[in-house]
Amino acid sequence: MRRVATALILASLPACSAVAEPARPAPQLAAYFDCLRERGEAVVSAHRAGPAAGLPENALETMRATLDADPHAIVELDIRRSADGVLFLLHDERLERTTTGRGTAGELRWRALSRLRLKDDGGAVTRARIPSLSDALELARERGAIATLDVKRGVPFAEVVAAVRAARAERHATIITYNVEDAAEVARLAPELMISIDAPSREALDRHRAAGIAVEQMLAFTGTREPRLRWISALEEEGIEPIVGTLGRPGNRIDDRWLADGDASEFVELARQGAVIIATDAPRAVAAVLPDPTCRISP
Repeated sequence: MRRVATALILASLPACSAVAEPARPAPQLAAYFDCLRERGEAVVSAHRAGPAAGLPENALETMRATLDADPHAIVELDIRRSADGVLFLLHDERLERTTTGRGTAGELRWRALSRLRLKDDGGAVTRARIPSLSDALELARERGAIATLDVKRGVPFAEVVAAVRAARAERHATIITYNVEDAAEVARLAPELMISIDAPSREALDRHRAAGIAVEQMLAFTGTREPRLRWISALEEEGIEPIVGTLGRPGNRIDDRWLADGDASEFVELARQGAVIIATDAPRAVAAVLPDPTCRISP
């Protein structure tokens, strides 16, 4: 009898252990993106926040202008780290193209970086200054918007996740990744955040799945080449929201080709074919032709 009782106790241990494991929190924006996909609605993602004349890339002023023009826009932001550990917005490793400074941005302390002025795409110096990530997240949260964070090389994902949590911006931020290893790290660090994965093909998607990244956490970037409608449709059928890039190098990007004749109907058709997010260098022009989405971010 004692042996039988002991066997029964041991047999019950795995089940008890499984019950004790804490459930992974669902991504807080999953319901919003599911709503867009299920209703066939699309939003734009404004590359580098949507710069224009007098509005530098990655500036708070540019974020505000983009969201004034399209409250539903996602603002894409580039994240770097100062020598003293402050996360801030800047695309280039060096300062010369977009600021009044010189040298490598990450080698300067935040006090020096914050004094620089930003240049617009034409090289004109503006009144805007380099913003911190915390200020950008606060603005996104205040506006009920989403910032998608392009974390530059050498910036720890753990620090970016900590900044999102400190700003209480889990419903207002997603993180961009470019390989399976980075996506898996973000999924482990922050199961409550949506992740943009690099998924131009079935093979790429399968590698992310094999790494344990949950489908409900994925936003699938399909690339910046001519949209593959069958692949976009396949992602939708699997419950994954496709991001289609029309941005790129001036003169070679889809944005330029589709807007050259003043008719932006191709973007409408792209949304109709299943693109949930259109990542573009022309967010105002694209948003102007897309129907306003009915889906809303839950408070």
